[in-house]
Amino acid sequence: MAIATPMGADEVLAIGACEGWRAVRCTRGKNFFDVIEFWIDNPTMLEFLTPEMQAQYLEFAKPENFKAMAAAAVRAASAVA
Repeated sequence: MAIATPMGADEVLAIGACEGWRAVRCTRGKNFFDVIEFWIDNPTMLEFLTPEMQAQYLEFAKPENFKAMAAAAVRAASAVA
Protein backbone atom coordinates (compact mmCIF):
# COMPACT_ATOMS: atom_id res chain seq x y z
CA MET A 1 0.00 0.00 0.00
CA ALA A 2 1.36 3.41 -0.91
CA ILE A 3 0.61 6.16 1.58
CA ALA A 4 1.11 9.89 1.07
CA THR A 5 2.54 11.69 4.09
CA PRO A 6 3.32 15.34 4.79
CA MET A 7 6.43 14.22 6.71
CA GLY A 8 9.92 14.39 5.29
CA ALA A 9 12.01 11.30 4.57
CA ASP A 10 14.15 11.76 7.69
CA GLU A 11 11.03 11.81 9.89
CA VAL A 12 9.61 8.61 8.37
CA LEU A 13 12.97 6.85 8.63
CA ALA A 14 13.33 7.99 12.26
CA ILE A 15 9.97 6.44 13.18
CA GLY A 16 11.08 3.13 11.72
CA ALA A 17 14.39 3.30 13.60
CA CYS A 18 12.60 4.17 16.85
CA GLU A 19 10.37 1.10 16.49
CA GLY A 20 13.23 -1.15 15.41
CA TRP A 21 11.63 -1.69 12.00
CA ARG A 22 13.35 -1.70 8.63
CA ALA A 23 12.72 1.56 6.80
CA VAL A 24 14.66 2.34 3.62
CA ARG A 25 14.42 4.82 0.77
CA CYS A 26 14.12 3.01 -2.58
CA THR A 27 13.79 3.96 -6.23
CA ARG A 28 11.09 2.26 -8.27
CA GLY A 29 11.85 1.37 -11.86
CA LYS A 30 14.60 3.16 -13.73
CA ASN A 31 14.46 6.29 -11.57
CA PHE A 32 10.69 6.61 -12.05
CA PHE A 33 9.99 7.68 -8.46
CA ASP A 34 11.21 7.12 -4.90
CA VAL A 35 9.38 5.60 -1.95
CA ILE A 36 10.24 4.69 1.61
CA GLU A 37 9.69 1.00 2.29
CA PHE A 38 8.44 0.84 5.86
CA TRP A 39 8.33 -2.68 7.26
CA ILE A 40 5.84 -2.80 10.16
CA ASP A 41 6.99 -5.46 12.63
CA ASN A 42 9.30 -6.37 9.72
CA PRO A 43 7.04 -8.77 7.70
CA THR A 44 4.47 -6.18 6.47
CA MET A 45 5.59 -3.48 4.05
CA LEU A 46 3.95 -0.15 3.36
CA GLU A 47 5.31 2.45 0.96
CA PHE A 48 5.39 6.01 2.22
CA LEU A 49 5.69 8.92 -0.19
CA THR A 50 6.87 12.30 1.08
CA PRO A 51 5.61 15.42 -0.72
CA GLU A 52 8.69 15.29 -3.00
CA MET A 53 8.07 11.61 -3.75
CA GLN A 54 4.38 12.26 -4.39
CA ALA A 55 5.31 14.84 -7.04
CA GLN A 56 7.69 12.33 -8.68
CA TYR A 57 4.98 9.66 -8.68
CA LEU A 58 2.32 11.97 -10.11
CA GLU A 59 4.71 13.04 -12.88
CA PHE A 60 5.36 9.36 -13.67
CA ALA A 61 1.80 8.00 -13.32
CA LYS A 62 0.42 9.16 -16.65
CA PRO A 63 -1.25 6.91 -19.23
CA GLU A 64 1.48 7.51 -21.82
CA ASN A 65 4.16 6.31 -19.38
CA PHE A 66 2.26 3.11 -18.59
CA LYS A 67 1.73 2.47 -22.32
CA ALA A 68 5.46 2.97 -22.96
CA MET A 69 6.33 0.56 -20.14
CA ALA A 70 3.93 -2.06 -21.51
CA ALA A 71 5.37 -1.70 -25.01
CA ALA A 72 8.92 -2.04 -23.67
CA ALA A 73 7.92 -5.20 -21.77
CA VAL A 74 6.43 -6.71 -24.95
CA ARG A 75 9.61 -5.88 -26.90
CA ALA A 76 11.78 -7.42 -24.17
CA ALA A 77 9.65 -10.58 -24.07
CA SER A 78 9.77 -10.86 -27.88
CA ALA A 79 13.56 -10.52 -27.87
CA VAL A 80 13.86 -13.41 -25.39
CA ALA A 81 11.47 -15.70 -27.29
